[in-house]
Amino acid sequence: MLFTPHSQGVGIGDNLGAASTTVPSADQMTAGTTFAKGAYVELEASTDQDVYGFYVGFSGSHTSGTDTSGLCDIAIGASSSEVVLVPNLLAGMAPTWTSSNNMFARGIHIPLFIPRGTRVSARWSCVTDSQTCDVGIFFNYGSNCPIPIYSGCDDIGTITSSDASATPVLSGTATMGSWIEIPSATTTSREYGAIGMMLMGEDDNNHGTQGGKAEAGIGSAAIDLRQTSRSSSNESVGFGPHHALFRKIPSGTQLQARAEYSSTARDNQVAFYGYY
Repeated sequence: MLFTPHSQGVGIGDNLGAASTTVPSADQMTAGTTFAKGAYVELEASTDQDVYGFYVGFSGSHTSGTDTSGLCDIAIGASSSEVVLVPNLLAGMAPTWTSSNNMFARGIHIPLFIPRGTRVSARWSCVTDSQTCDVGIFFNYGSNCPIPIYSGCDDIGTITSSDASATPVLSGTATMGSWIEIPSATTTSREYGAIGMMLMGEDDNNHGTQGGKAEAGIGSAAIDLRQTSRSSSNESVGFGPHHALFRKIPSGTQLQARAEYSSTARDNQVAFYGYY
């Protein structure tokens, strides 16, 4: 279902608190145990206006020498009655904010509608029990909305019960690797008006400092949806472009991905998000 923005005020809302000496404060999630989602953390008690899309970013989920692959749900609704709006965003292995790391080193723009007066919260799971993760959210208020806005989202290619959080895609070295089905031998269950993509490292091994990228495909043909990344020491950072590709994806489509790193092949975890 597609929403058309009303005529109303224009602005940006967020969940950031007072600034510390280096960065503004964000809300912190704590994972459960054995791949279970932890408790919900409130990001916004009540949205000030109707929301026409929002950006979600993650930091501080990385611990050196530890696999911190993880998945985050964004939910709406009253406390103890939350309903997941966006399932299983790739939130793990994102470095802590420092002078050399960007805030919200992994993130994605979500082209979904949230009504005015809605409580918004988040929770996450991690392959490392009780791991923490900072989450920031930025709401687009008002009628200044140049892109289509949808009402629902499906995650595609995520894994909720093993040491991986999404479908692994092995990169090539200075060239694109092979196309990998996301997920294997499974086609989309409905038609989507737009599709997003997230990229996260597959383990915490030190692959050195190098740049990388991944791209989406249909039928072993690339489509205009890509993510760039950087591997530095044990950290894995997924950079933009963060926006969705506004292209119709028919029901029954087999999505694929392939990846490249500059000097050493490494596994990546890739997930898609279909908007309807």
